[in-house]
Amino acid sequence: MNIPTIENAYENVRDACEKKLKELYPHKIPAEARERLDQELKYLHASNYADDFELARLLYAEAEKSSQYLVCRGSVTGSFIFYLISTSRTNPLSPYYICPKCGETRKISSKLFGIDYPECHCPSCDAVMESDGYRLSIEEVWGLDGKKILSFDYNTSIEFYPFAKRLLERIYPDNAVVPYGLLSLADENSSINMTMCGYVILSAHQTAEDYPDLQGYLENGDPCISGNMMELNENNMKRLCLYHSPVQSAIVSMQRSTGIYISSITNRDLCDIGWNTIASTKLPGMQTLSFIKQSKPKNKTELIRILSLSHSSYSCTPVTSHFVTENKLEMLDSPDFKAYPCCNRDDVFEHLLNLGIERDLAFEYSEFIRKGKAAGTHSESKFDSLNLPEEFRNVIGTVLYLFPRSHNVEFALTFSILAYYLKADSKAYSKMLRHLSAQKE
Repeated sequence: MNIPTIENAYENVRDACEKKLKELYPHKIPAEARERLDQELKYLHASNYADDFELARLLYAEAEKSSQYLVCRGSVTGSFIFYLISTSRTNPLSPYYICPKCGETRKISSKLFGIDYPECHCPSCDAVMESDGYRLSIEEVWGLDGKKILSFDYNTSIEFYPFAKRLLERIYPDNAVVPYGLLSLADENSSINMTMCGYVILSAHQTAEDYPDLQGYLENGDPCISGNMMELNENNMKRLCLYHSPVQSAIVSMQRSTGIYISSITNRDLCDIGWNTIASTKLPGMQTLSFIKQSKPKNKTELIRILSLSHSSYSCTPVTSHFVTENKLEMLDSPDFKAYPCCNRDDVFEHLLNLGIERDLAFEYSEFIRKGKAAGTHSESKFDSLNLPEEFRNVIGTVLYLFPRSHNVEFALTFSILAYYLKADSKAYSKMLRHLSAQKE
């Protein structure tokens, strides 16, 4: 790729991680945190992703400086490196308590994620302990050998686009930074629009006119580059996907109108937000809202499971005596699914580990399952030698595709932040909704 590398990218990311680690754990760095970071840094150093992580670090810093809200999509949010260099709240470590006063840490055997742990006082100094952690495996991010393909796509507000563009122009002064467009179907009249979804960095001294096969025009008439990742790579371009999200725009708007900084909202604040408040925000997609309203999740652990279920795909095949219909929520009531709920990739991996499968093999099988191959005609031979419960076999036989847990943790926390603002100032929230509706019209 004829795109210059970012100078000292790996060193900058490593140093930022070490600094943040000391800020998070000023008294004593937990062994799990130290080991996880060291292993991920080894993977990063041997990979081609140092520039992407450094760009992520700079993007999040720019978003924080401009009071914008940026959320990364996909499995990369399960990286401990990503957690340390960004403002992401998705801590991949095993759920734990930590005392902010003396640094004592405690792990509890629980199916809940850290955000749902009840209030607890430190046994050493009696201070109220904080809780965190979503139990996200390193394999889901990096694979078994650190060579898994990573993608860095973001949800943000339109207001962040010019800040991101100026950042890219500073990083790549000799390269043109042009809008990236994707064809989309308009809801009202089914016409096809070219929607801006970030930027493309072109080869040095090239312009959009040099790529007539990839050049298009946005709805406002501005020229753009369009094409899939393979086409961009073939033409020595680098893509930064920034998807405009009404949810992100709403959060930024509410931050301004309430004076409550996004960064000041704590895990405890989000823990206290109920499903009905999240459903009342009206901005998540219709299917997501339907799932939330029907399932009424009691905590964030259940909300993440429900969001995972709504994103993932299953086949309409029997699960023992219960039939899996298009309404995926019915699966939650089946005996097999209750015994082995597989709402995301991490669930499958954890079930296999708990069933005594060796870790590397468990990840290999979980990848096979999450891509829908366990539902195929060759699935039996893959699992014939394993002593798997019939209930688990029935569940994985319905899987067509599973999303990573980290993706849905980000969504659950984002929806919870939105709901927090609704609860803080419902009148300002209603005004913001009317403004968003007027913009669409």
